Amino acid sequence: MAAAVKIAGALIGGGAGVGGAGAGVGSIGGSMCEATARQPELITTIRVQFFLAAAIIEGFTFLLLVLVMIVLVRNGAF
Repeated sequence: MAAAVKIAGALIGGGAGVGGAGAGVGSIGGSMCEATARQPELITTIRVQFFLAAAIIEGFTFLLLVLVMIVLVRNGAF
């Protein structure tokens, strides 16, 4: 029973984390479009900042997924 609760918690937490990362990247993309519309001459700077922020968010997402996999493997889900 305790292992099932840990597995469920890992899956729910992982899903919420991935959903939050998707929302974050979407928000950054929307802000990038808005900034580009306001100052089109700065598109290269805006694009670099977008990719850096998106890469940081995705890095944390991959770390989250690794931690979820560790919890699942240690509790016998695989």
